[in-house]
Amino acid sequence: MVHIQPGYLLQGTVKDGIRQSTNVFLKTVHRHRKNLHIVPGIRVTKLNIDDTKRVTGVEYVLDRDRAQRGKVFANKEVILSVGALASPQILMLSGIGPQETLNSLGINVIKNSKVGYNLMNHPTSTGVTVILTRSSNVPRSKEEWLSDIRQYDKTHDGPLSATGISQLSGYIPSSDATDDYPDLKFGFAFSDVNSESADIPASYYSRITVLPYHVRPKSRGFFTINSTDPFDPPLVYPNLLGNPEDRKPLIEGHLFLKLANTKAFKESGFVLDTTKIHGCEPEMFGTYEYFNCAVGKYVGAAHHIVLVGWETAVTHRRWWTRN
Repeated sequence: MVHIQPGYLLQGTVKDGIRQSTNVFLKTVHRHRKNLHIVPGIRVTKLNIDDTKRVTGVEYVLDRDRAQRGKVFANKEVILSVGALASPQILMLSGIGPQETLNSLGINVIKNSKVGYNLMNHPTSTGVTVILTRSSNVPRSKEEWLSDIRQYDKTHDGPLSATGISQLSGYIPSSDATDDYPDLKFGFAFSDVNSESADIPASYYSRITVLPYHVRPKSRGFFTINSTDPFDPPLVYPNLLGNPEDRKPLIEGHLFLKLANTKAFKESGFVLDTTKIHGCEPEMFGTYEYFNCAVGKYVGAAHHIVLVGWETAVTHRRWWTRN
């Protein structure tokens, strides 16, 4: 028996129909904080580290003119918080990372550390898709589109203020789950059967694709750099199904989604799209073999990349990373 966790609505940082961000908060408070200075349009390129391995500040360049460089020094500590990819890139450029990598680029090694190892993300794959035959809420005419646009422009509510099916989620355990909480999460993607463009508002859809995510994968990827230029993109190797045990839960997630073909779904006007994905035509749709093929050919990643488990590299004025 599969125990299904109740679905719930995902929270969003929205106010008055407008998506908010950290920048909105900072704009509000920085006028009242004399000790808070926000400098946009710059890129930190390196940590300044003294002979005692203390971080004393950072070096930076201007985005619009890379010839313009500068340094900022700290009285207490430096918090490095530029994401799961930019943070390790700056560390490596500063001499903190795998010795062999830094030596190959001519970077002075301050700390030989496994920065870039233990990369993790939630794998997913092309899921089951249903077509909404009666509950589609895509405007049927240009007049309806214009009406919704005018409503949002005037009051910031209506269809264009909604996040649609993206606000839903759900969890179930796979047969390999051993803990007391599920290891499969379901996300929902939206599209329109009558549109060739995927760039539509979240509130308009006539097709829903359900994507299972393995939230406790065993596979580990790798991150590194191959240049001393901070503007060069790093190298990311997700290795999403590197551990073969991560494949089975995703397949089970797809098999569970065959409930889209049940009587209850049909009575609600949901039609299961049984069109086979490219490369898996020889397999019978809906079988274990079919979804095994789909997972192998169309595995993708969630937006939850993390790098954890690094050694402490410097003292006193610490570097921190936050994902």
